[in-house]
Amino acid sequence: MSIRERDVLMRQVRQLGDVIAAALGRAHAGEDATSGLEAIRSAAAHGLGVDRALLDRLDPDSAVMLLREPEAALAYVDVCRAEAELLAASGCEADAVSRRERAEAITRVLQGPRRTG
Repeated sequence: MSIRERDVLMRQVRQLGDVIAAALGRAHAGEDATSGLEAIRSAAAHGLGVDRALLDRLDPDSAVMLLREPEAALAYVDVCRAEAELLAASGCEADAVSRRERAEAITRVLQGPRRTG
């Protein structure tokens, strides 16, 4: 990845973080969680540098590999966690659990194998 491409990706990741923070802030203030969920999904569709629908279908290891940059993978984790929170607030608990599990699976990949001894 060139320096320019990395700069663009990092800018997109920061903007995605801003959208997540705003959506969660509005939901915590009592506003409709559905609009926040839509905002996050729209921003994630363009802000991760990879097709979001594809990421969601891949196994966690492949998703992290496709994202290439740790910051993008962490942003994907943030997206999944924010979606889980907003889905739960909307009464969609089964979907919220699925998103939480996805976030945890990606986090485990990012942490790498645990060493014993």
